[in-house]
Amino acid sequence: MKVNKTIISLIAFISVSGVTKGSLTNLTPDKVQAVTFKSDEIQYSAQSGDFFVNYIPGYAIAVYEKPAVLPKPTGQTLPHGSAWKVSRQALVGGKWYYQVGKNQWVQATYMSRKQPEISTASNLGGTMYVNYEPNASIAVYEAPANLPKPNGQYLKHGTAWKVFQQVTTSNGKSYIKVGENQWVQANYMSQNQPEIIASSALSGTMYVNYKNNASIAVFSRPANYPALTQKYLPHGSGWRVFRQVTTSNGRRFIQVGNGQWVQADYMSWNQPIIHQQQSYPQQSNPAVQSPSRVMVATAYDPRVLGNYTFGYDTVAANLNVFPRGTKLQITFRDGTTKNYVVRDTGGFAAANPNQLDIAMPNAQAIQFGRQTITVRVIN
Repeated sequence: MKVNKTIISLIAFISVSGVTKGSLTNLTPDKVQAVTFKSDEIQYSAQSGDFFVNYIPGYAIAVYEKPAVLPKPTGQTLPHGSAWKVSRQALVGGKWYYQVGKNQWVQATYMSRKQPEISTASNLGGTMYVNYEPNASIAVYEAPANLPKPNGQYLKHGTAWKVFQQVTTSNGKSYIKVGENQWVQANYMSQNQPEIIASSALSGTMYVNYKNNASIAVFSRPANYPALTQKYLPHGSGWRVFRQVTTSNGRRFIQVGNGQWVQADYMSWNQPIIHQQQSYPQQSNPAVQSPSRVMVATAYDPRVLGNYTFGYDTVAANLNVFPRGTKLQITFRDGTTKNYVVRDTGGFAAANPNQLDIAMPNAQAIQFGRQTITVRVIN
């Protein structure tokens, strides 16, 4: 009965002393160990749904075998921004864990039901160029986001900027940092300086102003080192123009057709006077002679086409260049000169404004072929 008396005495001591949680320091280490063991207890509760890893862009979080005060990593990681199904949650040592698979737990503090806006990030260095549209600019934003807020600044097309970081948002847009609180869309930035830095629309007719009896090359597109089309425009010929651009090396080009560009230095709004080596009929007042132009000529017999109205002093032309009824003096390559009247046109003329189709008997038309001629409007 001595043992029972000891137990009763101990119980009486505890009751009288009123030992509480706040006085655990008065207990022996063995008894403290027994009481604080509850901190390792795992409290499971329901949790489910899709969660996203919300950590640091470009980094990942560890996966553990089970929730614990000192959990053991599995060696697996989940990247920032990735989505995972959560089946339940656990509380241990004051930390919450989410279960994302069998024997796969992650810290709940790095998980969110809302997808983080920044999904990836990487450091950059060096210089990049704005590659947008000539004569236009791109907006600068305060921070990268799915719906970024502009800061009121703009960067001009073709300008160069130092870059520091690139991030991608959850909606797939990439942004590049060009300064403190200064971000631009990455798809408008390039490592290479854009070749076209300025552009403006043109309208009207311009003339090749190069050298007598010479031609200028036609290029497939404007560039610092443009590719030839194997086409050439003769000096003095007139062409409709549509656009002028300037490349990064300072060269200017003018568009004269689809995939047809010439150097702007050799084009003029004024038709040049062509000095011919051939002899012309005496003019009563040569000073009032209209400027001449070099054109391409072919021949046809209107009677073969069933037209007996037009005489052989007829030419077919682009009526935007020479209106119907215009009188022309044509000098052929053998030096002969003859006057004609514009009475006809056709599909060829719309596509070839620098070409005339001269009426003549069929046998002569076949022999004529295709020639370069000099044309002057008769006042």
